Amino acid sequence: MEEITSTTLHQFGPGLLVEIIGVDERGDIAAETIEFEMLELESKVVTPREEIPSKYENQIRATLSEHGYSISDK
Repeated sequence: MEEITSTTLHQFGPGLLVEIIGVDERGDIAAETIEFEMLELESKVVTPREEIPSKYENQIRATLSEHGYSISDK
């Protein structure tokens, strides 16, 4: 993705989705979605269900943090 236009957090059941939407190098709309499981409801600790793409890691961590969540270091 060449440019990120929005990053949104969605809660679904016991998990979360972080959705990144932007524009690719051809000018087309592009999206990346990462799914997270809740490890500790009280402390809002989550773990990704798949590997987080390194180029979006800072954006994903910032979005989770803005909503009071953190990624488990396990």
